[in-house]
Order: sequence, then C-alpha cells, then structure tokens
Amino acid sequence: MKKISVVITTHNSSRTIGKCIEAVKWADEILVVDSNSTDGTIQICREYPNCKVLQSPRNLPNISRNYGYEQASGDWVLTLDSDEMVPAALAEEIKAIVSSEGGYDGYLAAGREFMFGKWIYYAQGEKHRPQRYFLFRKGYMKYECKRIHEMPVIKGRWGYLKNWFDHEPPDCTISNVMNKINRYTDMNTETLITLNEAVSTFRWYRMFLFPLKNFLTMYIKHQGFRDGGHGFILSALVSFNIFLEYAKLWEFIYLKNAPGREAGA
Repeated sequence: MKKISVVITTHNSSRTIGKCIEAVKWADEILVVDSNSTDGTIQICREYPNCKVLQSPRNLPNISRNYGYEQASGDWVLTLDSDEMVPAALAEEIKAIVSSEGGYDGYLAAGREFMFGKWIYYAQGEKHRPQRYFLFRKGYMKYECKRIHEMPVIKGRWGYLKNWFDHEPPDCTISNVMNKINRYTDMNTETLITLNEAVSTFRWYRMFLFPLKNFLTMYIKHQGFRDGGHGFILSALVSFNIFLEYAKLWEFIYLKNAPGREAGA
C-alpha cells in the first residue's frame, strides 16, 4: 500500500492548525514545518500521534514547503497551508487515487475561499480550474524560492481532482489582507530579489497592465461579480497586490542606484 505524507506550513497558526490536522489525520504521516511559532501551534500539533513538527531552515513559505517535501517518507505528498481543510469527499478521492496508483503523477485542486465573512465561489474559488498544485508523487514538485508567490517546478503528468478543498483564513478582514500584502511584498524585495533580478523584471507597463489583466480575469472571466461585493473587493485587492509588487521593485531599484545625498538635502 502506498503511503501519503501531508506537509503543512505554519506560523502562529493556533486558531486553524487543529482543524487542518483533524481533517487529514487519516494520512500515514503529517509533517508540520513551523516558522518559530510562539502562540501554542506546536503544542496543538503534538496532540496528534502521527504528526511530527519540524523547524523551517528559513522563515519563508516556499523554503519551508521544499524542506517538508524532502523530509516526507510517503510515496505521495499532500501539501497544505495551516488554514486549508480537506473535506471528506476530497479525502476519499485522494485515498482512491493513491491506492489505485492513479493515472497521473500529480493533481491540482480547486478551493473555495472564506473571505470577509462569506464563501467565495467564483472570483477565486472552486468554480474555475486549475487553482493549486495539491497532491503529487514525492520528488515531482518543488519551488525555486525566487518569489513569495511563484509557480512550482513540476515534472510528470498532472490531472485535476474533482472535489475541492476549503480555505478558511482566520480574521479575514480587509485590514488583515492589506497587512499580509504589505508583509509579503516586502519579503519579496528584501529577501528574495537581487538588483539584477529586479531590473530584469521591472517594466512600467507591467505595473499597469498586469493588475488590470488580473482584475478582468477574476471579476469578468471567472465571474467574480456573481460573488457580489465580496467578489469585487477580492478581485481589487489581489490586483493591488500585483501593482504593489512592481511598485516596490521600482523603489528597490531606485534606492539601490540613487547617488548618496547630503543629510537634509
């Protein structure tokens, strides 16, 4: 029988990690890759006998994920964030795929998002595919760790899971989303991007066109308008995240190249 390892990344995730682990406690192994949590996350994880806590080598999400994938002992890896849950229908589908060896080397899953007090189905939800790389044979996926939000490097043949996962971020308010956007865009420029990479990536037209394209995709193509005001706000915030990434790239390049100035000049 092939084994399933679940890799979960955490940082001060005490409000969601118990529910996340509870939904996958059927797995052969659960690896929690933690980034210096101080809120009781680790203590909750240790209540589950098949859950092992690892400390991330660096407090960056994709580095933590790669580390968990490498440490996994299972033949298949299910990758989760601490605020993502696997409903019963999805769990049964995953078990069936692994037990039958499946027809693919990896699978993408769509999710529904609980944002601003409501389930989002269209703008960024289970009504469109693909959404996220979710289940794969060990060794068939990793991240390059050049950006916070980046596509993974995959190999083999990939298919789609029929059932969706649930994403339930705690205290999902506009203020908290804005704080997260600011923190992650800072991490991109301060930790991951070199000056040469910033120069090669930044283009003025991308700062305007890419956010606009993203908004039209989420709100029009994916019918985010069917989620009501929630769909509009979410589409706008995700698009603003893209704008801010390019704005901070511009600032990073300018400050690195700016000549020294007299104090008070």
